[in-house]
Amino acid sequence: MTRKAIYFTLEKKLTLSFSLLFVTFLTIFLLIFLILVKQNSDALIINLLGKQSLLFQKITTLMLSIRYTNTDQQELKTTIKEIDSHLKSLRDGGIISDSIKIKGVTDKSVFTQLTILIRLWDEYKNILEYYLQTKDEGLFQAALSKNKRLIDESTKATNLMQDASLLRVALIRYTLISGLIVFLIVYLVSRKIIHNFINNLNIFINYFELGSQGDFSNYLQLKSKDETQKLAIFFNNFISKLVSILDQIKTTVKNNRNSFEILNQKTENTSIAINNIFISSKTTLDN
Repeated sequence: MTRKAIYFTLEKKLTLSFSLLFVTFLTIFLLIFLILVKQNSDALIINLLGKQSLLFQKITTLMLSIRYTNTDQQELKTTIKEIDSHLKSLRDGGIISDSIKIKGVTDKSVFTQLTILIRLWDEYKNILEYYLQTKDEGLFQAALSKNKRLIDESTKATNLMQDASLLRVALIRYTLISGLIVFLIVYLVSRKIIHNFINNLNIFINYFELGSQGDFSNYLQLKSKDETQKLAIFFNNFISKLVSILDQIKTTVKNNRNSFEILNQKTENTSIAINNIFISSKTTLDN
């Protein structure tokens, strides 16, 4: 059973190349779009983390004010409530205010750091509540010490978030470079495909020119599995059949020529015989 040849036509080759290019650019567009959306969220989270550090410092100031000047505790309670809601929203996502809504962090290291920060905050908040109730000096000093660690951990969370954001910026750069590389590869491959196709067409032009001059001794040998190879097969079949027909015509002409010569020879012989008979008859009559 003859195995059917598989042809990759010019249309298929170029379709494959440009499809790859389209998919690449679509992937790049979607990836960059998603990263930019994430970058907006990152900027908001970084800003809010910085605000938490300021609020932690504010709590220290309010505690000192309450400790030494007996300032009203309401502002301190409001700040504690604000930090309490912001920290959980930063980690898990939620509404910060009427106009600000954020999604939870997706970076594992930042999520872990925020979890540590929330745990420390809960411990610190308990110390504050006991201090406000008892005014114990030991609790005051413990709160100041815990507050310093909260600021350090908040700064660490901010730095981790900035690093994650910078990694996404680097990903955009690498994505664009990868897209450029794919574009160059597709361009070079497409150029090579078109160049080979045009080169094969020029070969056909040369062979057809030879055929127009009566030279049917050349056959095309193309290895490219595309339209030009199929056309070369048809061209060779055409030339082969044309040569066969010409050979048959030559053979027929030759046979007819031989038959004509034999017939002509017989006609001459017959004419001579008739002429001899005529001369013989005339001689007989004369006698």
